[in-house]
Amino acid sequence: MMNLQIRNALLASTIFFVVPPAFAQIIVSDVALFYRVFDAAHGQPTVTEIQKDYLDAGSKGLHEFVPERIVSAQNLVNVITRRPKSFINAKECIPALSAIEKHAPSLISQLKEIYPNAIAPSVTIVVGAANSGGTASPEVGVILSLEVTCENRTHSSLPLEQRFIDILAHEIVHTQQHNEWNNTVLSVSLTEGIADFLGELMSGHNANEHLKLWTKGKEAEIKKRFYADMDKSDLSQWLYTGLGTPDHPGDLGYWVGYQIAKSIYIQTPDKSAAVSRLLEEHDPKSLLRESGW
Repeated sequence: MMNLQIRNALLASTIFFVVPPAFAQIIVSDVALFYRVFDAAHGQPTVTEIQKDYLDAGSKGLHEFVPERIVSAQNLVNVITRRPKSFINAKECIPALSAIEKHAPSLISQLKEIYPNAIAPSVTIVVGAANSGGTASPEVGVILSLEVTCENRTHSSLPLEQRFIDILAHEIVHTQQHNEWNNTVLSVSLTEGIADFLGELMSGHNANEHLKLWTKGKEAEIKKRFYADMDKSDLSQWLYTGLGTPDHPGDLGYWVGYQIAKSIYIQTPDKSAAVSRLLEEHDPKSLLRESGW
């Protein structure tokens, strides 16, 4: 549990955690900024308040998170109005941020064991528009969204602290990828699936663990559809589609990429070489062929 002094400081002021040299900064100041605005407005902040006192005043990571996820102050206010409980409940998850401070360095240490070139990114925690659990940026490192992780949309039985760590591991992998692929269904599925697989090696859990269960009995049908679509640039049937349901799971590209990455890793005797290949290979179809999937 987060030290009470630290928790109170987070809620009252703008702060950041500094972690050991094995890792870069972990920045949580945006959470404090958001809840200062949210609480002062009794849960009904105006567009001007969100823009001036949260988005404009926020970290570089928050600014990076705005264009494609928060979108605008108006959009965030609209989401708060529609889903106030998401933001009220997320405040109760603030103590779980201590898990990131505690475990982030060990995640990088584990990755360095199998990928010596791994670089430790900074981690920024923000409050977003309830539409993204996290992302990674070459400029600012990993950005995680408190309200989505707190919500547990996959109904995982894992504790909140572990879910934070699993998502963090996935996003850390994104900061290490140097594949330079195009945006086909195959390429993006590999990008996400490799992050899921290597993230699982680092944290012990897959950030999309539910897909293992939801795809059982559907493997052949999924494979047939994937091969038909893998060269397309339209990702809408495979990626960033949302959770879906057990009968019609979303984001199946993550699962496909995971299967390919896992197969490459298992078949390669030198595990460090396997990880380097997954993070640096420029030909996605060579990975698919060699995986045997």
